[in-house]
Amino acid sequence: MAKLVALDEHEEFVNALYFGEAGSGKTTAAASMAKLGDGMIIYVDAEAGLKVQPMRRLGIPTGRIMRYKVETFDDLQNLYWQAKAKLEEEPGSILGIVFDSFTEIQKKLLEGIVDARYAKSLAQAKRGGFEVKDDPFATDRDEYGKMTEMCRRTARQFRDLDCHTVFVCLERRDVDKEGDGGIFYRPALTPAFATDLMGYVDVALYMSQEESEDINDISRFVAVTRPIGKYRGKDRYGALPPSFPNPTFDRVVEFVRDVESEPENKWSNDPYVRQRLIRIGELPDPNAESTDVGV
Repeated sequence: MAKLVALDEHEEFVNALYFGEAGSGKTTAAASMAKLGDGMIIYVDAEAGLKVQPMRRLGIPTGRIMRYKVETFDDLQNLYWQAKAKLEEEPGSILGIVFDSFTEIQKKLLEGIVDARYAKSLAQAKRGGFEVKDDPFATDRDEYGKMTEMCRRTARQFRDLDCHTVFVCLERRDVDKEGDGGIFYRPALTPAFATDLMGYVDVALYMSQEESEDINDISRFVAVTRPIGKYRGKDRYGALPPSFPNPTFDRVVEFVRDVESEPENKWSNDPYVRQRLIRIGELPDPNAESTDVGV
């Protein structure tokens, strides 16, 4: 029988989804998990987007990030069982696991299914002495369904490990056919899996980069953490600002675990929140020159 653990004694791990267009800060935000502690970060780098020098300039301890290349569903399953065994033997040894990006992982899984089908067709044609007529690039509904189930199983398995989990996705622009016909943005995944993944995670952050004259102003990287207009954010904890500047994963965890402060008070005292509000003109700039003329 599994051991019963009181809720107050259970360590809270955060499962998050970052999605947005390229260049919106998703990879950096996810890799900032390495700032949280001494355990290793397993980084499933499906896009080869993880660059060491930019990470180091931002103070991310890259020596704790272990890159894992994935090509097939078996690769993901092997990683899961290895991570599960290591966490059972040595709790805390793995701080968290990042998937960057699940959009690309989804493509690789579908390619693997199609390649396997085509290889089977080739073998059958060779044995029968006839020309293969299968299209190596065509996909059907059943193959999409199989790929979606692979994605669901992978996301649920890793989400339930005793460590943090982050999924990174590109964005997809869609039309709300069941509502008012307006535009909304969701993760660039199959519609069924995008809906499921939004439900699996505790936090979903839609990432964007706002205009700023200062390229060093990291408050320009902002995440929407609530369903606001055409953006689909989510915050199951109610701990994050609705528009969250510099939404690195270590900051997400900091806000989530701060049970002493009222969320609104923490938001108003956060330096990046204040910096953004000054930049967009919702707070006065204390460093601006006074335009008052003495009499």
